[in-house]
Amino acid sequence: MTATPKPATELPWHYSNTNAEREYVRGENNQPVFGGHYTGHGNRYGGRKPNGHVTKDMKYIVHACNTLPTLQAEVERLREALEAASEAVTMELNPSNYDHDDVCLLNQQCIEAMLTIEAALQTEGSE
Repeated sequence: MTATPKPATELPWHYSNTNAEREYVRGENNQPVFGGHYTGHGNRYGGRKPNGHVTKDMKYIVHACNTLPTLQAEVERLREALEAASEAVTMELNPSNYDHDDVCLLNQQCIEAMLTIEAALQTEGSE
């Protein structure tokens, strides 16, 4: 698995429209991450003010970048819960392999696994 790329400018980022001529995505200490002039010569937008798509895209990039760490933490939390549930059941379901005590133990392990999965799937504010 490859390492997750990290931004050079620490999150969170924010969208900044200092005036009608400039739009930026900014990071820590209001440092520009990308963006720039839309009018004049020599800019990356060819001297034209964008049609609104650039603004929407910049705001979407800010949202996506700021949301990524939360999503990565949630994926890790769910992965750990599923691993714990997987490790909770240690017996094979074969009627000839267990007696009454084994059935009770297996039942308890399955209940523990299901409770772990249910707890992992609960999100804040859900019922």
